[in-house]
Amino acid sequence: MPILQIGENGQLTGAKNVHVNGLIYDVIFEEGTAIDVFGSDLSLIAHSLPQATTFSIALLNSVFKDGINGNFDTRPELTAGCYYNLECFIATPYKVSDNRIYLSMATNRIVETGDYEVLQTTSLTTDYSINNFNIGYNKTYAKWQLVSSVQVPEPNSFILLILSLLGMMMHRKLITSGNNYDL
Repeated sequence: MPILQIGENGQLTGAKNVHVNGLIYDVIFEEGTAIDVFGSDLSLIAHSLPQATTFSIALLNSVFKDGINGNFDTRPELTAGCYYNLECFIATPYKVSDNRIYLSMATNRIVETGDYEVLQTTSLTTDYSINNFNIGYNKTYAKWQLVSSVQVPEPNSFILLILSLLGMMMHRKLITSGNNYDL
């Protein structure tokens, strides 16, 4: 379960411990140009549209939820960088090419059934502020950082050894007792 990061003004500024494809990430929402947000080297966590879309889906499914901390699903304007009360676009970049940045957009709308992720390439020039992208003042970047991988518990080796020995003993007992089953 993500831990929501809420600013002094009650806006959702990010989340910690967001699970995406078996890994744990922190995310912050930042407005500005791509270079302002990601730095001049534009280090991006996603490297393809399907990867970026997976991050967008994680935002919609686990971060933008209504709860005791705020109505971040049905009040999109409560997300940092979003000022329009009907919907907010959250951009996860995945590629920079020819001075253009390619994005997957999660769209958080006031109506729960209206949330969706854009499954197409959207591009902006890298020095272009996402706030001025032709839809209005309802967009922000999602800046992701890998925290750690989720540890999947392994079965105890000793238990596996005991189960294997029991299986071999049962098989041997069946053979020596005369009950020769064709397996």
